[in-house]
Amino acid sequence: MLTIRQLKKTYTAEQVTLVLLARLYFNTATINEVTTFITETTINWPLLYKIIRAQGLRPFVYFIIKKHTIVTSPQFEARLQNSYNKTRRQNLTMAIAASKLAGVFKERGMVIIPYKGPAFAHNYYGDIALRESADLDFLVAQNDVDEIENYFINNNYTAKTAVPKPYLKYYMRHFKDIVYRTPGKTDAFSIEVHWRLMEKFSGDYPAHDFFLPHLKTYSIGGVAVNKLSPTYDMIAVISNHFVKDMSIKFKYMVDIACLINQEGALIDQHILFETAKSYGFKKRLQIGLALTENLLGIKMDDGGEILDAAAYLPIPLAFPLQLPRLYINEPEFIRRSLQLQDNTLNKVKFIGKIIRYAFLPTFEDINRQSSTSNNILVLIITRPFRLFSRAIKPKKL
Repeated sequence: MLTIRQLKKTYTAEQVTLVLLARLYFNTATINEVTTFITETTINWPLLYKIIRAQGLRPFVYFIIKKHTIVTSPQFEARLQNSYNKTRRQNLTMAIAASKLAGVFKERGMVIIPYKGPAFAHNYYGDIALRESADLDFLVAQNDVDEIENYFINNNYTAKTAVPKPYLKYYMRHFKDIVYRTPGKTDAFSIEVHWRLMEKFSGDYPAHDFFLPHLKTYSIGGVAVNKLSPTYDMIAVISNHFVKDMSIKFKYMVDIACLINQEGALIDQHILFETAKSYGFKKRLQIGLALTENLLGIKMDDGGEILDAAAYLPIPLAFPLQLPRLYINEPEFIRRSLQLQDNTLNKVKFIGKIIRYAFLPTFEDINRQSSTSNNILVLIITRPFRLFSRAIKPKKL
């Protein structure tokens, strides 16, 4: 774990403050270390709030400062408290919805697998209110997608990422999810239905059948929900945190640290690393774990080789985020994806995939056209021009 002096060589006062507060949660820093740093340092509290908001860690930080009675700016604390209260309500609502959807689809012979979200917060953070969740994520069998989507349509969910039915088979073959928003305006949220945990250009990854035998039922405040066992929960979560998003957020280190801290003894490291090796994401896993240890002091027992992550240290706490667009028209995404491939062969495969995806129409391309499926060739021919046009547009920060 990096010392405070080492942290200050890479990060601003606000970034170091966030790291130290998180360490306090994991008991890898003392209250004296944290309060001394805050007292002796000029901290821009409005800027720190913006960093914490970008990271999705507002309720987490609020819990820490209240538990340890850390003196901050009153306005800073009040804004965090508002997020904490909102997150508690939202996560409870989402947990109830997850339970209901699991029951509905079970009656129809389908099993949906939740990952991240309120169940993750309850199990690994110890409090459902401590982890911000913008949506519910489910991994489903590809053969069930059409019927699941029909349920959403028939029950007045609003499509956010979806295509007309004539395009659905094409879309499922090449992309990873559909997204619908729950009915109503109050406490509405998005539901992401994944038949694949990552886009194919980001790499291959285990699918629904791999995780299904490791799904368990437990209770959140009397609400029955499904959850993966710790090993498979970790494999599912790192698909987003370390593999697809390549450790671009400090929140990802906090998530993994919570999982290891709470259930580390139950994580089968052999399965974890063999899966990483088989699917070509061992380096991305090792870098993510190294950042977690460097920043938070949390690591798995006998966690294998720890890579030198010094070159990656600025990335998780960058503000604004270093990679606002994780897509093939983003040069920095391509550069870092190549950098984190396990070997040269995987680099060649990645380049081939992004060339291929430059010609594959997305849901946005499809939805700009008519609802008939006979113009897919036109979309393929014109796709590179649209991709280039979006690549040169200013980034939204």
